[in-house]
Amino acid sequence: MPSDFIDDMANHLEDNFSLFEALSVDVLPEDLNAITIRRTPAAPLERYLDGSRDLIIAFQILVKHQNQGQAIDTMNQFTIYLDELGPNAVTSADGSYQFIKSEIYTMPIFVEKDSRGSYIYSALFNATITKN
Repeated sequence: MPSDFIDDMANHLEDNFSLFEALSVDVLPEDLNAITIRRTPAAPLERYLDGSRDLIIAFQILVKHQNQGQAIDTMNQFTIYLDELGPNAVTSADGSYQFIKSEIYTMPIFVEKDSRGSYIYSALFNATITKN
């Protein structure tokens, strides 16, 4: 399994968005404002008659901000962008895979208002990659 995909996607998003905070990987920081990307469970792969296979990697983006409008706007920007991302848009740092596409899996949803007053939103995505 290409272990670098989530890091590569985080770098890709940071390079293509003006974010209010750097993306963290796996754990949502305690900060008042934060953005995190992390893997979620997914079907392992799609097999084709010619013997080739594509890996499906599910991931979640969490956006936390004290301003609810900023949290919603940021999550919506990610959703629109990632639902249209096509072949080779994300580059593997170690050459272990080729990016095929990403799609929205679960639309953005309000998760909670935390004890410090920050609003948290989440959306789930699937990425299809071919292992090199």
